[in-house]
Amino acid sequence: KGATISYQKKTKQFTLTLKECGYGRTNRTTVLKELNKLAIYADTSSFEIFVNDGETVFTTRVYSKHCENIVCFLSCDMIGDIRFYRLGSISID
Repeated sequence: KGATISYQKKTKQFTLTLKECGYGRTNRTTVLKELNKLAIYADTSSFEIFVNDGETVFTTRVYSKHCENIVCFLSCDMIGDIRFYRLGSISID
């Protein structure tokens, strides 16, 4: 139901797939020279995905009433570190 990010090492294709939370939008794909770094910022209505320090950027709205707030990472042959940061809001007076 949600969004999926995938990287095919053999073809070097990086894909963002939006299922029901894309509300009619489906895939965004690019070909990379290599995948070294990935930063993902997400809230209840958007994703910002920075590939290789901003070499490629995907920005999209998501409609969370159509998907669950679950993050899952699967890898067959990728090695790396994952860090999660819970961000809060601030009030500006």
